[in-house]
Amino acid sequence: MIILGIPFLLTGFLILIIVCAFLFIKKYPLNKTVIFGISGIYFLILMVCIWFPIKVIPGYRVLESPFIQLMPLYTIVNDISLGDINRIGRDICANILMTVPYGMMVPFLFKFKKRWQYVLHMFAFPMAIELSQLLICLALDSHYRTADIDDVILNALGIFIGYILYRYLPKRIKDFLKGDVFSGRICTSNERTDKKVWKKDSGKQSESEYQKG
Repeated sequence: MIILGIPFLLTGFLILIIVCAFLFIKKYPLNKTVIFGISGIYFLILMVCIWFPIKVIPGYRVLESPFIQLMPLYTIVNDISLGDINRIGRDICANILMTVPYGMMVPFLFKFKKRWQYVLHMFAFPMAIELSQLLICLALDSHYRTADIDDVILNALGIFIGYILYRYLPKRIKDFLKGDVFSGRICTSNERTDKKVWKKDSGKQSESEYQKG
């Protein structure tokens, strides 16, 4: 039996629309609702790409039990040396492009104070993808995928490229999506700065008094 990803995708989209509508009705901050919706769409499409179609065929052995490739750059060099455009597109380009959107979203989803934390996350996310594929094969006893270290490297490169693109996003977009919830609305960058200053010397006056001053 082969499970296709279309029903999963449609069901996920329906749930996402309902949740976003609920957040909008409850007047959840618009910037956070937008980030939730965009990231939800991305993760749904990503899951369909990396998990489906699922081949539920116990004992299925396209590959020798479960194939794990841990030699860095082996698959990349092999695909390029063969000159097979289809394999280069599928194994190299697709793995890079797949995580570029995630690299652009990371600064909006997580607040890393140090660069090494971002670098660690840049490799942890692709490793989680490969591990999930391997676990599905093991759980179904249907070994039709590989866990390849080159996929981790290429996915990490995609995240890095996405972060570079994030740096070039217009400031207005970044300010909107990263806006803080301040008095039930989105802050501008100047308001966030004022709020930080108020926190440092707010011992003797309230926030409203500080803003009036």
